[in-house]
Amino acid sequence: MTDVLNLALKKEIFEGLKNGVTNIIPIEKTNWWKKRLMDVDTGRFKPFKEVIASCGSADKFIYEIEKIELNDETFIITVINPKMNPKPINPEIINPEIITPVTETKEENVVKFSEEVEGKKPYVAPEVIVEEVKNEVIEQMNEPELEPEPEPEPEEDSKPKKSFQEIISDLLNNFCSMKNVFVVNMPRVTIRNNGQILGCNKRLLADRENDVLFEFKKREFFKRPETPDSRFVISFMTYLVNLSNNNYVFINRKACNFKEDEYGNIILTIYVTTKKKYLFKQK
Repeated sequence: MTDVLNLALKKEIFEGLKNGVTNIIPIEKTNWWKKRLMDVDTGRFKPFKEVIASCGSADKFIYEIEKIELNDETFIITVINPKMNPKPINPEIINPEIITPVTETKEENVVKFSEEVEGKKPYVAPEVIVEEVKNEVIEQMNEPELEPEPEPEPEEDSKPKKSFQEIISDLLNNFCSMKNVFVVNMPRVTIRNNGQILGCNKRLLADRENDVLFEFKKREFFKRPETPDSRFVISFMTYLVNLSNNNYVFINRKACNFKEDEYGNIILTIYVTTKKKYLFKQK
């Protein structure tokens, strides 16, 4: 079916869709993907209506496609994810001017998404591999290498395209709307013995007579100028998925911010902490 896009996704992206963390599938722009997603003659995106997403097993999920966009060097496929709340709890855009006092950042809390990490192999972004019929794969493998020719640019949309900062902001807002994520816009997390969480509209009960207090951890994610937007988005999406596994997550959404350093690196800072679910009961 020409209106269906079959995608075999890496686990991080697949789990993000399945768990309601995200509704976007970022794909790094290549000539092959441009040919796959766009009409060469018109420069418009092909009329795909649905994504059939899989992840190395028989499980498949169908999502209606809302739109396909090209943001710089990244194709963004936005789908309608029924597990996501239509109105996130905190839809504020990231504000770099709001800073909340937190405990001093330790070195192990700094996560760097860069090509050079001391003592480790270069980071390789999760790939998105399209699941196509056999003859199309064979045709692609046998296709001779040709000199790239100028291709028509996609038709300009009347709506402004989102920057990768806006995409990350949407990811955070969607993440904050999840059941096991608690948005606490306070300097620290305080859970009263009656289950009330100060600065949050949800409640948790701990098997203790006194209030429970704990600090946020400061996490920083670095994006170098040469790092593709899609790689950063996928890496951050992976972090959010892993963060929520078997945990209650507490985040100060208003304190999350972007900034740029003197070397042109963009730094995303978030204030977040997790607690194992067995320590609390949701009220």
